[in-house]
Amino acid sequence: MFEFDSGAVRDAAKAYESVQLQPVQEALVKDLGNLVGTKIGLDPFPCRGFWLMAVRAWQVEHSTTADSIGSMPPDKRAAAAREIAKHFRNIVVKQLRDPREQSRLDRVLDDAFAHYLARYNKR
Repeated sequence: MFEFDSGAVRDAAKAYESVQLQPVQEALVKDLGNLVGTKIGLDPFPCRGFWLMAVRAWQVEHSTTADSIGSMPPDKRAAAAREIAKHFRNIVVKQLRDPREQSRLDRVLDDAFAHYLARYNKR
């Protein structure tokens, strides 16, 4: 099972607690946090915080808000989601105690991306 830096997990949980999301964003972050957190042995609450950190990194990289993703066509939303998943991976990999777990994390994130495409990227 994955092992994480406990301080980073606490910080991620605090990050999630401190953010007010719109209902659609909240549902997506909860869904991904539950899906990924369960598969990597991380409580969904801090996992949601890691997702929010990834969204923030994407926002800074693109000088835009997360709200802008909702108005994108499906192919652009999918590309943005893939970039956010890469940010998530980079954040979480730094917290892994065993770097050999990176390939397992990649498989989990591939599954999460497929879930996102099937459930959220159809409109």
